[in-house]
Amino acid sequence: MPNVRIKCDACGVEFERQRHHAKRSRRHFCSQGCYGTRRHGEDSPRWNGGTVEVACWTCGKMMKRRASCVKKHKRLFCSTKCYGIGQRTAVELTCDGCGAKFKRQPSLHKYDHQYCSVACASVSRMGANNSNWGGGTRRRGKYMQVKSPDHPLRGRDGYVYLHRLIVEDALNRYLWPWELVHHVDWDKENNAIDNLVVVTRTEHNVIHHPWDAYHGRGRYSVVGIGHGKKRNAHRVAIESVLGRKIARTEKVHHRNGDRANNAPWNLRLFDGDASHRHYHNYLNKTFFEFEHSA
Repeated sequence: MPNVRIKCDACGVEFERQRHHAKRSRRHFCSQGCYGTRRHGEDSPRWNGGTVEVACWTCGKMMKRRASCVKKHKRLFCSTKCYGIGQRTAVELTCDGCGAKFKRQPSLHKYDHQYCSVACASVSRMGANNSNWGGGTRRRGKYMQVKSPDHPLRGRDGYVYLHRLIVEDALNRYLWPWELVHHVDWDKENNAIDNLVVVTRTEHNVIHHPWDAYHGRGRYSVVGIGHGKKRNAHRVAIESVLGRKIARTEKVHHRNGDRANNAPWNLRLFDGDASHRHYHNYLNKTFFEFEHSA
């Protein structure tokens, strides 16, 4: 394949090169010297601004440093001696929280915001200044909470449940700690005033757990097993029927709700606490629907 004559991009001299080399490269050089001159300085793809003159932070002596180094570091030194002096010299700063003047080692002066104490830093990052600020409202499960720093029954973070605030606004008073707010339609997101009613903790438990409240929650009877040890009578009774010792994770349920009745026909074994709790929730829901349908 014949050679072609092309022009050097550095010195402008024409020279011969193979045709496929000329097509493959976008820039052409006649020698390594020309190639080197166009790969240094501003023509280099790694050019980052060259060197600039800056003053030493300690003694003020002018020196040359790379532009990238000047952008990266706030303080530059001309020697190791000046660096040591600069590290030991405290710098006077202004607190972004309270505005007070304080001194700090230069090695700690590396953040955009400076605070004189942890208290100032905490206060300056609360509320609207916090990056996670959501406007003063947040969701906890299916309930909504509102930021109320002046509320007497606020949480440690200053939030109060929205349904309690709505009832307090309607009653024109604060609710007592033992007063709970129940959602009539059981929808925790419906905070309309006609859907909220103030009840005590006992009344609230009866509403949500009518089966347990109707049958009562007495103490379990116990039996002695020797050596001064005692066990629940219902667990001993069902073990005698099954002919084996039940595991600690297995739960015994009283069918009629009477914990004192440990007859075999009144006992039912569940494989765990989750299934036992699920069965109780089913009974409470069924009992609630039966009473309200009558």
